[in-house]
Amino acid sequence: MKKTVPALKDVQLVILQAGKNPPCTQPSFGNCRGCFGWQAMIEAAAGGDAVWQRVPIHCPVTGLTVKVSKKA
Repeated sequence: MKKTVPALKDVQLVILQAGKNPPCTQPSFGNCRGCFGWQAMIEAAAGGDAVWQRVPIHCPVTGLTVKVSKKA
């Protein structure tokens, strides 16, 4: 059964710093677990976790940095 977070529709990601293409999109790359961590942090912010609502989320591999904010 797929887990759903109803609050996800109420948030958006604001890009603070653009990033390069992730290496996991290349055919020669193995498995990457990082994106699952991002998903968990975004879901936590959408669910009301104050820490993930205020701190930026950064990918050390691509340089992408985002902040979760409520949709206007």
